[in-house]
Amino acid sequence: MINMTCAAYGYKMERDKKLEQAFKRLANALEEIQDRLTFNARFALRDAREAVVHSGADGVRAHGEHLLQEIDVCPLKTAEVTDAANHLRELLFS
Repeated sequence: MINMTCAAYGYKMERDKKLEQAFKRLANALEEIQDRLTFNARFALRDAREAVVHSGADGVRAHGEHLLQEIDVCPLKTAEVTDAANHLRELLFS
């Protein structure tokens, strides 16, 4: 029983680490095009960043979907932003 619990915890920790890394990749890609982001996208990015600082992967889960929705409606996205958003989306909803 303890081994199962440890394995589940280890899986969650690894998944959380991947989720945080995916968010950081997206945040860095968005920094490069910040002048092209809508006000709502900038606001969503700021909220998500603050949540990640305070709550880690739980912050990504709480604010990631809203950020992805705002990015989807942004014009002039780069391929890097699209790839990073799709990777985060895949981790959030799998």
